[in-house]
Amino acid sequence: MFTQIIRIIKDGFISLFYDIDGNKRATIKICLFFIVVPIIVSIYVKGKNLKGTIDTLLTCLSIFTTLTFSILFTVPDKLSQRIKDLQDKKDEGTHNYLIRFLNFSRSFVKQVAFIIVLCLILIILLIIQKIDGNIFIIIINSILFTILIMYIFTILSNIYILLIDDIDKSSHDIK
Repeated sequence: MFTQIIRIIKDGFISLFYDIDGNKRATIKICLFFIVVPIIVSIYVKGKNLKGTIDTLLTCLSIFTTLTFSILFTVPDKLSQRIKDLQDKKDEGTHNYLIRFLNFSRSFVKQVAFIIVLCLILIILLIIQKIDGNIFIIIINSILFTILIMYIFTILSNIYILLIDDIDKSSHDIK
């Protein structure tokens, strides 16, 4: 069990360094958004009284984690459906599109699984923070929460790119 969770974390972290086309992203941007920004946020948050906010965050993260679980099962199904729908077309454009969608699906599942693990860790740490307001736990929570938000933005941008690409491909098929 723990080896799979470690694999999910490792795969989720590695998936940050590549876009949906498999191209390597700039490491400086990854470091800036996933290391520097969370540290700045944690420095800002560490002096704040967050007792009332913790209950709201726990509720939101619990609901978000449950909804995210359901997403995991739809992506592979969408991939199978697209392959089935496009299996009659043998042109290079369709083949490249299916490969791109396959890469996106693989990356998306890794990222969503990482988000679920991150949410579960945050829920546990927020409960610990509520019991014992240790400054170390507060800093870790603020860093992880900021990473979660940045990761969600990354996934959203990947989904946007793929959907726009899908719309463009559909518009070419209409003509």
